[in-house]
Amino acid sequence: MSSARDFRIAISDADIKGLQAKLRNARLHEPLEGVGWEYGMHSQVMKDFVEYWANDFDWGKQERYLNSYKQFTMDCGEIDLHFVHERSPDPAAIPLVLLHGWPCNFTDFHKMIRPLTQPAEVGGTQQSFHVVVPSLPGFAFSGQPKRPGYGPQQMGEAVNTLMLKLGYDRYVAQGGDFGGMVAYVLGALHFEHCAAVHSNITICLPSFANPWTMLQMANASLPIARKYPLFLSAEDIKGLDGLSTYVKEESGYAEIQKTKPDTLGYALNDSPAGLLAWIIEKMWRWVDGELEACISKDELLTNISLFWFTQSITSSMRLYREAIGPQSTAMPDILKHRCKAPTAIAVFPKEIWTYPKSWVAKQYNLKRWTIMPAGGHFAALEKPELLMDDMRAFFAENH
Repeated sequence: MSSARDFRIAISDADIKGLQAKLRNARLHEPLEGVGWEYGMHSQVMKDFVEYWANDFDWGKQERYLNSYKQFTMDCGEIDLHFVHERSPDPAAIPLVLLHGWPCNFTDFHKMIRPLTQPAEVGGTQQSFHVVVPSLPGFAFSGQPKRPGYGPQQMGEAVNTLMLKLGYDRYVAQGGDFGGMVAYVLGALHFEHCAAVHSNITICLPSFANPWTMLQMANASLPIARKYPLFLSAEDIKGLDGLSTYVKEESGYAEIQKTKPDTLGYALNDSPAGLLAWIIEKMWRWVDGELEACISKDELLTNISLFWFTQSITSSMRLYREAIGPQSTAMPDILKHRCKAPTAIAVFPKEIWTYPKSWVAKQYNLKRWTIMPAGGHFAALEKPELLMDDMRAFFAENH
């Protein structure tokens, strides 16, 4: 820890008041008659969130809570990483890095840090962990990449450097969304240090047509699950139907972010109302149930506030262009390398998509496949207990 620098979040009163003023002066359009979420962000939900964020949301309370966790920054090659580092008092604790995705931040894992580091304090006797939660490059308080081409592989290298510099020569990793991609990089290219991987998203090439990329497959002219029924079980078809629906109905945001993120970034970096609509609409779509029943309004606005205060929305969206953009070979290049580290996949029913287990087993060193009873894309916020139980069971035997 000699090269780690202590860090505390300290957003100025001027920045908080500036945000509130912009929200109070936001120009919100009127919806079409009888329209809810069909055209995008629901107008009444939008008004409620803007009013709450401007007048009732207590950033100071959230900042004090986040600062109750030990935070640091560290030089990790091209990037200074911001991270939470909480050590367990248990001498048998396993080093664990938790990796968030988009449109999220390190706060995704706030419900899990203390139960994982000190299970006895929350009434548990389960496996304990030394927990490291970095902000991925381009997110929150981590440095923003300064050159094109900084994608999941480079993020994996930075995270591996962080863990080694913290003294963890062997560690395990968990991630979803882009965090799952970074965890894949750790298990594929840094498996001599990353002993095991747990993921709540699957990334792979089709086992019957390896030259295809994930997005080429997703854009097939016929729904994938119907085009190849002989290869698929009912569970496989359900997961791939989700991918087909995602491509047809939910991927417009990704098309913009993987092609022209900076153009959109100017709007979202200048308008907190626009930023809120862009993020909340996707989160509403991807949870398992009513949004605020799954993730509280304060949790949602803490996440969005971090993008606003750190001006990191544009740098976070650039990850799409670097990973899956029209000229990028990042994901196909990464997927040429099998994830050699023992891997567990937790399949939540409202995940955007789930590839067939037989495909995943060819891409990963698959040791565990758990079908969860409930939960969506944001498992660490929606169903932290289910996620932690599966992680503990797997990592206790694979570390």
